[in-house]
Amino acid sequence: MERPQRRQRLAHIRGRMLYLLGEKQLVGLAEANPKAYVEKGRFPINDRGWDSWAHPVVIGGKLYIRNQNELACYDVKAK
Repeated sequence: MERPQRRQRLAHIRGRMLYLLGEKQLVGLAEANPKAYVEKGRFPINDRGWDSWAHPVVIGGKLYIRNQNELACYDVKAK
């Protein structure tokens, strides 16, 4: 599987995983692996017509993503 997009913002989480927020409003979860891109999943976020340049933040099992006009929260805690 190829990387979601060229330009991405990153949030690192314990367990050597990265959340990647790309240009096309996609969030990917990948291993922090220097030898290969190993994607574990991806999902789209709401596209409000504005770019999201802020870095995503993960706190307490919640992923926070901000664009110019709103803050979204996603439950990403392992179940």
